[in-house]
Amino acid sequence: MYQYELPWLLKFMVSGVYGVSFYWIYVIFSMMLRDTKKELETSSYCKSSCIKVLTCIKHNQILFGVGICLWSLMVPITFKVANFPPIHAEYNGFKII
Repeated sequence: MYQYELPWLLKFMVSGVYGVSFYWIYVIFSMMLRDTKKELETSSYCKSSCIKVLTCIKHNQILFGVGICLWSLMVPITFKVANFPPIHAEYNGFKII
């Protein structure tokens, strides 16, 4: 959205949806790992690392929220400044932005 000539309010609203999506991904992973936490602690290094990261996020929720806001606002603007072209997928004449 940032590569197009659209009102800034619309761009910020899209960034807000992007940020909310990050938050819900965290919530879904937390719920999934909460149910299987004891089983995962004894399994692979990768799975136990995921538990540690999610636990760290849980204890630092304000910092996580600030990080989401910065990420969702700064990454699209950075792509525009770096002159990345818009990425489109096209299927049967329907263009997905």
